[in-house]
Amino acid sequence: MNETKQAIRLSFIKIYEHKPYEKISIKEICINAPVARTTFYEYYENLAELKAEIEDTLIKGILQLSDENGQNNTDTIELTEYFSKVLHYIQKNWDVNYAFLVKQPNYEYIEKWKSAIKYHFKCRFPEK
Repeated sequence: MNETKQAIRLSFIKIYEHKPYEKISIKEICINAPVARTTFYEYYENLAELKAEIEDTLIKGILQLSDENGQNNTDTIELTEYFSKVLHYIQKNWDVNYAFLVKQPNYEYIEKWKSAIKYHFKCRFPEK
C-alpha cells in the first residue's frame, strides 16, 4: 500500500477513535493526513468505502492465517500455534482493532470477524 493511502487510513482511525463515524468528514481526514481532498477521491468514493476497505484488509489477514493453517492435515494442526499467530496479528493491528471493537464498536467489522472465525472452524472441523 502506498504512503498516501496509508496516511488517509491512519487519519481516519485516529479520528474514529474519538468521534462518532457519522460526524467524521472527509475534510477532517484530509487535514490530518495531510492530503488534498482530490487525492482522497482518487482512492475512495466516500467514507463508507474507506471504512469497508480497512475492515476487509484486516479480515483478509485473519482469513489468510486460516488458509495457511488449513493447508496442513486437519489432524495435525496445532490450535495453539494458530491462535498465537492470530493474537500476534491482532496486536500488530491493535490501533484499528481497538477502535473498531472497543472505542466505537463497528458492527459491520464485528460481523465480518465472526464470519472469519466460522470460516476457520469450518476448515478445521469440516465434518461438523
